[in-house]
Amino acid sequence: MSINIGNSNRIKKSIIAENSKIPEKKENRKWHEKHPIFIAVVAAVISGIVLKFSVWDKMIQIIEHLFGDQL
Repeated sequence: MSINIGNSNRIKKSIIAENSKIPEKKENRKWHEKHPIFIAVVAAVISGIVLKFSVWDKMIQIIEHLFGDQL
């Protein structure tokens, strides 16, 4: 058993170290997939603004008129 050093001992497609890091393929995620919390906050703010409109007062009056004094 002898060890030859030179061109006859080529290493191909093998892992030499146990903890070697192999670069993984990066996933190209879209902007909305990267920032779901930001989108949720923006949606909450927009829905809050919509609920502040005076048209909802009219809707409440219509519902109260339909059900009378039950509410």
